[in-house]
Amino acid sequence: MNALSWNRRGLGTPRTVRVLSDLVKSLRPDFLFLSETKSKADKVEQMRVKLGYAQYFAVNCIGRSGGLGVFWKNNVRCEISNYSQNHVDVIFKHNNVAAWRLSCFYGMPESSRRKSSWDLIRLLANNSTLPWCIIGDFNDLLHDADKWGDHSRPRWMLDCFIAAVEDSNLSKLDLHGGKFTWERSKDHDTIFLDLINTSFSCKDFRFRFENTWLREASFRHEVTNFWLSLSATNIIPKLVSVSGFMARWGRNFFHKFREKIKKQKEVVAKLVDQDDANTKFFHASASTRKRTNHIPFLEDSTGNQILDHDGMCRIVADYFEEIFKSSRSSSFTLYVMVERQVTASQNTKLVEDITYEEFTITTRQMHPDKSSGPDGLNPAFYQQANLNETNVVLIPKKEQACRSISDNVLVAFEVVHHMHMKKRGREGEVALKLDISKAYDRVE
Repeated sequence: MNALSWNRRGLGTPRTVRVLSDLVKSLRPDFLFLSETKSKADKVEQMRVKLGYAQYFAVNCIGRSGGLGVFWKNNVRCEISNYSQNHVDVIFKHNNVAAWRLSCFYGMPESSRRKSSWDLIRLLANNSTLPWCIIGDFNDLLHDADKWGDHSRPRWMLDCFIAAVEDSNLSKLDLHGGKFTWERSKDHDTIFLDLINTSFSCKDFRFRFENTWLREASFRHEVTNFWLSLSATNIIPKLVSVSGFMARWGRNFFHKFREKIKKQKEVVAKLVDQDDANTKFFHASASTRKRTNHIPFLEDSTGNQILDHDGMCRIVADYFEEIFKSSRSSSFTLYVMVERQVTASQNTKLVEDITYEEFTITTRQMHPDKSSGPDGLNPAFYQQANLNETNVVLIPKKEQACRSISDNVLVAFEVVHHMHMKKRGREGEVALKLDISKAYDRVE
């Protein structure tokens, strides 16, 4: 699929119709976006017929300014999500499922109204979690190098537009062809977006929970209210919905967090710029950093404190040598303690459902920053959340986590045996054991 964007500044002249027809014949865009049409919907409909498109959507102009029009062919499956005088949001589908989103954008031309454009970009970023692209005429610049001429763009306008782009998690695509898209007294150049292998190249933007959100006073309250407002009874759809809510909340938080960082940098800059930099503050910072990076002593196996450097090096070396050296033990000792066949009572205990209490105890024993699961939610989220319904399968690695560590050996043996005997099917299975040194205190 491909898309063409053009700020034509009016559709009323025969030359416009001729130029558009030539563009469509040569580039054959599946999707066409025209800004500043300066036309009503009936005029845009006439243009659709002349260009040979199957469908269209128009935003009427106001007086002799504005106006938007989008056109698409029969092979394109899309729907209009929302629109305004400055944008049309389009969701494209693959196999009748929403796949990605394109925002056709026209920025406010007046400097006094430019803030409204920046706020609109941020609003569009929070409308959906689908992969997103925005195209059109922003009437803005990211850098002074993006224009040629004597008059520079005010620094505050550049910074505000950059902030809007960063807050929306947008990245600039490389532009091929001419460096500039508009020159005074000439037409705007077209922007041609070519999507290669869109069925396979759509990047999976996965949600990731950030522990720093928990430090915000409003976060837990807002997430709790959203969770309680959901009508779904199954926990999986509710987790998907709340993940989308937290993703949108996180984008707004990123903007506020960036402002806090900016203010702190200004404070640090003022301290550095002081006439006498040799202040008590900097002495205290250096002393604290030195204390943090210094190990005063280590204890040996008998509990004695070793203070000298060579002695501490020996303790560290002896510790790892003890862990990784062989004790010449036989694996037979382990097997004689395990029955050759799982008994009925053992099997009943192994297949019984995980209780909420077991899940709670095990989750609280995990480190909050452990890697998140496929849903993007790490242990910190579950430790703070109060979930009244669970669908979890866990094998605790700690003996005091309700199930005996010998049960884990049996479960692991059954899993590996199943994987070894599985000979059919295209989908394979993988078993992964992490933190082996912590679990057994020795690698044999």
